[in-house]
Amino acid sequence: MKRTGISVLMATLSLMAMSCADTPPTGNGGGSVGGNGSGIDLPASTKVLNTTTLQGLEAVSEDQSTLTFRMGGSQLEGFHVGDIIVSDVAEPLLPYGMLRRIEAVEETGDQVVLRTGETGLAQAIENGELHARIPLALVEGTGGGKLVPSMAGPGQLIFPFNDVVLFDGDKDDATTGDQIIMNGNLTLEPEIIIDIVISNFSLEKAAIEIVGDTSASITIEARRQATFSYDDILIPPIPFPKVVIPIGPIPVVFVPILEIRGGANGSFSAGITADIQLDADTRVGLGYDGSFGPILEVNPTGSAGVPSFLDGASADGEVWLSARYKVAVYGLAGAYVES
Repeated sequence: MKRTGISVLMATLSLMAMSCADTPPTGNGGGSVGGNGSGIDLPASTKVLNTTTLQGLEAVSEDQSTLTFRMGGSQLEGFHVGDIIVSDVAEPLLPYGMLRRIEAVEETGDQVVLRTGETGLAQAIENGELHARIPLALVEGTGGGKLVPSMAGPGQLIFPFNDVVLFDGDKDDATTGDQIIMNGNLTLEPEIIIDIVISNFSLEKAAIEIVGDTSASITIEARRQATFSYDDILIPPIPFPKVVIPIGPIPVVFVPILEIRGGANGSFSAGITADIQLDADTRVGLGYDGSFGPILEVNPTGSAGVPSFLDGASADGEVWLSARYKVAVYGLAGAYVES
């Protein structure tokens, strides 16, 4: 059995496209510079925080609406209402970088306080493109307990399921004869594909996709008669390393996150053991090409081994596994896709 679904939160690309119909920033003081893509043009109102300015950053509110700097540094003197400020990752205050529009500049004693609001890449960049394909790897120390993912090779992630309890008749872990358990593993080979095209302060195209091979080998063992339903998170959200890709001098910070879910339901008259195999090529994501829409391609192949029944036993049920990916940009809630 297989279950395929997709859910999309469009905040990420919506922010990229935000105010595309508004009057674009004036000037082109940034000129054309090298970087990812060609013909990168920036308005004079887009300013990337330099090292001196970041060293003077003293506080950032949780929503990045307020930034407090120590007075000093020529870049601070050039900040004006309406400017867009961009930052690369700057630990600890900007762990995911930043893309914000200045709404107010306040000088208090020896500090400069910037009040900021949301903005998008299409407001910060006049013309530019970003194209990248990056294998996703695990952050060191990911996982815990029985469910510890591992790297089997470059870009290949293995998630083991060891005695995952889907049903427990008396809800007592000490007694196992009344349980339905799952063993096996899920293997993913995910890559993130990013394509963004901005022309004349307008988002022409944007796509964030997760592609790769997915395979699973699962064994379900029922040790008693039961009718049950299970749907839960098998492995809590796992962050991948941050991905920083420049569009010219603009650092764009992506944070992919993965969550493994699983479920099963069925009716078992007595003991049964069943083996399930699944392989699929998947492409899931969120795309913009004049309008927003999901990207979902799943080409599965699978098989269920002949179950091993106790005498007189019968069973009817299904099992599913779900890999849910989320991609946040500058730490903002982003798109999430599930296959």
